[in-house]
Amino acid sequence: MIPDQGTLGETTPVKLLLTLYEQLQTGILYLRQNEILKVFYLNRGKISWAISSDEADKIEHVLLARKMISPELLAPYQGGDKIKESFGKILVENGALSLEALITAIREQVRLIAASVLRWNIGNYQLVQESPPTRLVSLDLEIPGLISNYVLSQMDMNIVWEELGSLSGELEQTPLPEKKSLYPLDDEQQEIFSHFKQPQLLESVLLDFPAERKYRILKILYFFLLTGLLCKKEADKKTSLDFRELDSLFGQDPTAAQSEIDIKMPDLINDEDIKDIPLDDLPEISVQNNTDKDKESLPDLPDLMPSEMAEVKEDIREFPAPVEVEKVQPRIQPLLKPEKQKPRWLSITFLSILLAAITFLLFLWFTRTPATQEPVVSRPAGARTDLKKQPAKQTEADVQESKSPTAINESAQEEIQPTRSEPQKPKPAPEKTVPFESKKQPEAAAAAAQAQQRFAAGNFNAAADIWRGEMVGTQVKYSILLEMDCLKASVRIAYGQMTDKENFFLLNKTNRDGRRCWLVLWGKYRTQDEAALGMKLVPEYFIKQSNPPSVIELEPYL
Repeated sequence: MIPDQGTLGETTPVKLLLTLYEQLQTGILYLRQNEILKVFYLNRGKISWAISSDEADKIEHVLLARKMISPELLAPYQGGDKIKESFGKILVENGALSLEALITAIREQVRLIAASVLRWNIGNYQLVQESPPTRLVSLDLEIPGLISNYVLSQMDMNIVWEELGSLSGELEQTPLPEKKSLYPLDDEQQEIFSHFKQPQLLESVLLDFPAERKYRILKILYFFLLTGLLCKKEADKKTSLDFRELDSLFGQDPTAAQSEIDIKMPDLINDEDIKDIPLDDLPEISVQNNTDKDKESLPDLPDLMPSEMAEVKEDIREFPAPVEVEKVQPRIQPLLKPEKQKPRWLSITFLSILLAAITFLLFLWFTRTPATQEPVVSRPAGARTDLKKQPAKQTEADVQESKSPTAINESAQEEIQPTRSEPQKPKPAPEKTVPFESKKQPEAAAAAAQAQQRFAAGNFNAAADIWRGEMVGTQVKYSILLEMDCLKASVRIAYGQMTDKENFFLLNKTNRDGRRCWLVLWGKYRTQDEAALGMKLVPEYFIKQSNPPSVIELEPYL
């Protein structure tokens, strides 16, 4: 159980939301960080609605980012710089947005609010036990799904490694069956979770999957640890030393052994043997006083040490005392890497290559051809005569201009001489050559006019195909992307804002959802630098949009 209010430093947002989900709580959860307040309406552990005071969480950003509505259609429903509270209802009533699209946008807004809260590490929270308002549409968003998507898309890998530890750690499934039933898993999560029916090392599990999925799998395991589906296996503790087992090894029964052992020691002196000794015959010797008188009273005893040992003892006393040698601490040498002897064959190889290069250069020097001498290429006799007869290259237009009508007729008669076996054929009339540019300009003008007609008639796809064909046949490689629209009304608004409508054209584009859209382009440029200069001529209307115009290369769209 967690308290109804506290700080996010003690209870993280992830732990807070997962606990409320497991307890199937119903109420209103308030989270505050400085001046930002975010509220979640919970219904039996699911998020039914969410609101935020942060400007970045407004729904208009979701609508514009997903291209669900254009800024022009949204402008009439704005009051100053802020959108009115009932603008979603107004958009649906006026037909600018469908109800299904509005609910989809609200779901995305709630996911963004939840993702932003999961990044908080400071702040306060409070849970009020009351039912959410009935007038709200219940979205019923699953908290585990929101947290799983956040972990996979935004969680830092350093936090994941800190929680998982090393790859040598072992993980195992939770023994609680009710925990497994609380969290529905998709196919990918179920596949990974099934590997931990028995305690497994992280390293061995990662070897069963491709290397490119390594970080994704680690994040999924981190999610399992957050939810409690997996837990770390603790190392087995070493048992304390049992001395009874040691006693049994030596054949002693610890139960029969006595705690105290009474050993009877034998007497060193027999009192009965010393009873008959007269004590008066022994002199009294004072231990403390060693006087000469006392020495005289002692009986003379023979010297048990031989004279040889006494001499040796005196000689030993003459030796000087040993001198204590001061121990010198060994000096710690730094870690020195022994120098590797360079192989001798490398120097021999280098000298051989150098000698071969010098020899080759000397050969080229002595066999060089003087600069004034031109090589003579031998050609067959027939080829030389053909070269002499071959006239200088002239274009067809130059030939027509240089020849007179009579000369043209004479040359035509000489070239086309019928043989005796073949009848004479009528001479075809000479064709008039037209320069390529003069042919191309009317065709381009006709194509542009045809595209404008299709565009004016509302057939944007056909007009875009004509413009694409025109781009393929020219040297135009770059243009300025004003915007990408999926509504014809938005395209017409963009066309109305242009002053130079001759350079306005469209290209077909299919978005991720499979919907047919159009790239609204302006300007036809051969280089990227020319297109960058053309950006200065773009109307200010497009520059103020959330996605400003940009220079793009046309080749991927042709």
